[in-house]
Amino acid sequence: MYKTKPTTQAIDPVCGVVVDSRSDVTYLHAGRIYHFCCLSCRSRFRLKPSLFIGHHAVASGQDSDHVPTRK
Repeated sequence: MYKTKPTTQAIDPVCGVVVDSRSDVTYLHAGRIYHFCCLSCRSRFRLKPSLFIGHHAVASGQDSDHVPTRK
């Protein structure tokens, strides 16, 4: 049997992608650390966090064409 390290998952608040919370692509806002799938999602969040806090853009139909990229 293989032993695997447990991973902690987070949701990118911009596009809704499940990301590994150990990722380097993070941003501290209002005392909370947010995790992102790529630098472009983090950049969009930094410009206007209020658009993405509590829900992600895909749920509201704002960014359905987003394709996550690796950093």
